[in-house]
Amino acid sequence: MSDPAVAAPPSASTLAEALAAAFAGEVAQRLPRMRDAVERLRAAGAPDAAIALRGDAHTLASSAIIVNRPAVAELARRCELLLNPYCEPGMDRVPTEVADAAAHCVEAMQAELCVGN
Repeated sequence: MSDPAVAAPPSASTLAEALAAAFAGEVAQRLPRMRDAVERLRAAGAPDAAIALRGDAHTLASSAIIVNRPAVAELARRCELLLNPYCEPGMDRVPTEVADAAAHCVEAMQAELCVGN
């Protein structure tokens, strides 16, 4: 006999829909911050922008794997790994070519997600 107070687990489609909605919310929150960080990174090579961008890329990569978006996960992980060496204490400036490569990753993620500017 089942306990009426215990809810049945959600169906696979309901769970997938909930995860997709959560991922969309994550993208809506993180992608604008990532674009802003890229602008700061390109303008000044600011290590704080690299740290912020790396954190958002790390989280987005993990979330993308959960919702089966491997291309987004790969781009986000590439961005994260690219920035890792420049997020150490004492870094003065992120090189222009690294900032440009990080920007490319963010632009490619945006295109992959079909998110407008």
